[in-house]
Amino acid sequence: MALYRCTAPQLAAIASISFLPGAVLSVPFGRWIDRVGSKKVLCVGFAAASVCLLLRIWVKTYWPLLSLTLIAGIFLVPTGVASAKLLGEWFSSKEMPIAFGLYGSSAGLGAAIGFATGNLFPSVRVAFLVIAVLPLLLLGAWLLSGELTACGAVNGSAPAVRKMSSVLLRSRNLWKVAVCAFIASGVSLVLNTYLTRALTFKGALPSAAAAIGTILNLSMIAGGVLGGGLTAKVGRYNRLFLVLCVSGGALLLAAWFVPFGVFTYLAFPLAALVLSGAVCLNMAKISLLPLIGEYKPEEVATANGVSNMCMSFGSFLLPVLVSAAAGERYPLVFLLAAGAFSAAGILGSRMPELGSLPDRGTFSAGN
Repeated sequence: MALYRCTAPQLAAIASISFLPGAVLSVPFGRWIDRVGSKKVLCVGFAAASVCLLLRIWVKTYWPLLSLTLIAGIFLVPTGVASAKLLGEWFSSKEMPIAFGLYGSSAGLGAAIGFATGNLFPSVRVAFLVIAVLPLLLLGAWLLSGELTACGAVNGSAPAVRKMSSVLLRSRNLWKVAVCAFIASGVSLVLNTYLTRALTFKGALPSAAAAIGTILNLSMIAGGVLGGGLTAKVGRYNRLFLVLCVSGGALLLAAWFVPFGVFTYLAFPLAALVLSGAVCLNMAKISLLPLIGEYKPEEVATANGVSNMCMSFGSFLLPVLVSAAAGERYPLVFLLAAGAFSAAGILGSRMPELGSLPDRGTFSAGN
């Protein structure tokens, strides 16, 4: 904080400001991707973001640092928005749960690597340099890549869309997926924010609380992969999604209300394992909804932009609302979290079954 002459709240703003562009720009970026293809938009985004991140090395005060971080976040929005379109171009409908499980887990893996290596850098500016190089590496990988659409993929060969259809915004099932994403992202951030303080209040040593938090994040990585594999094995989305959300919420309550001990170390990571599987399962639905006519196949990135927009709003709004409603009343925090996930499970299960769709390719606009 002394390096940039900023306060603790200002430092927190730098860490969270990158969520803001996704709440505002996910849909416009999705439309752009649907018009010109994922590859072009991602390459522009990686190049521009890298420049902004590189400039942070030379700033010496808070406001330029915050501004450059915000602008870099704008150019990185397509990274999340393009996922449904890209995975739909590479995988069949039966492979989609595993594909999104791996994709969802990669975000947790990146966060875990960041936490594990943060103290290894000799200075903040060296860390900023490494961060700035990463988008350049991704840019090089995309520039060297050729045609990536796979034969038999879910969205393999439809033309680019020039105008967004009103049918997409009227899709009830898309909005159900988006509301589930809103709940999942917001509640996950709430739990990450409260967990260490709550466990310390419960009687855990700070080191034990931190250890549980680390194990929980590692469980979220494994949960996406296992959840995707289980979905592919079962072949059904709705009932499994409901079971995962409700049982994950129940595990959260058990982990909190049972006296602190060995069970706490097991229940919290197990809850994260189950709930992260549900989150990845929900993400996979965006690529499959065109197969039942919810919106045009070539509008997948725009649809994912709607979901990403809601997810970003959830990351902002739910922590604020829970903090206002619960304060430091930790039992209420976990009751609200479990109830929110259960509500998401009920909502997400009340839509057409996507696991029974034929394993065939149908659509998309290329890379």
